[in-house]
Amino acid sequence: MRYLAIDGDDKEKRIMKKIWKYLILGLLLIPPVNGANLASDIGKADELFNKGAFQEALKEYEPVFKEAGRPEIRWKAFFRICESLAHLFRYGEAAEKLLSVPVPDQMPHHARILILRAEMFRNFLTQYSSIQRRDVIDEEEGKDVFRLTPDEIRNEIREAYGQLWELRDKLVEM
Repeated sequence: MRYLAIDGDDKEKRIMKKIWKYLILGLLLIPPVNGANLASDIGKADELFNKGAFQEALKEYEPVFKEAGRPEIRWKAFFRICESLAHLFRYGEAAEKLLSVPVPDQMPHHARILILRAEMFRNFLTQYSSIQRRDVIDEEEGKDVFRLTPDEIRNEIREAYGQLWELRDKLVEM
C-alpha cells in the first residue's frame, strides 16, 4: 500500500510541475505578444498617417500612447496624435493635449514636444484669435486652452521657445 501512495504522490507532483511549468511559460510569453501588438498598431497607424488618413491614424495612435511602455514609442505616438489633429485643423484639441501632458525629461522627446507646443499654439492663435476673449479671469483653475487670452497663449509660445533656446547647446550636439 505504501508503495502505491508514493507512486500516486509522484504522479501528482509531476502533474503539478507540468502545470507550473506551462503557467510560468504562458506568463513569460504574454508581454512580448502585447508588445508585438503595440508595434503592429503603431506600424498600422504610421501607414495610415503616411497615406494621409489622419482621422484613422489618430484612432490607432491614441491606444498606443496610453499603453506603450517604451518612451520612444509612447512619445512618437503622442507627437503623431498632435500632428494628426493639426492636419485635421483641430488645433484646439492638439493644444489641449500639449497642455495636459507634461513635457518629458528625455532629451530628444523634450525638444520635439517643445517645438510642437510652440508651433501648435501659433496655429491655434492664428485660427482662433478673432474669437478669443481678451479679459483674464483669475478664478479659473487649470489650463483650458480655449479660456486663455491671446496674450497668455503668446506667453506659452515664448516660454516654449525660451526653453528651446536654453537647450541650444544640447540640440547642436545631437
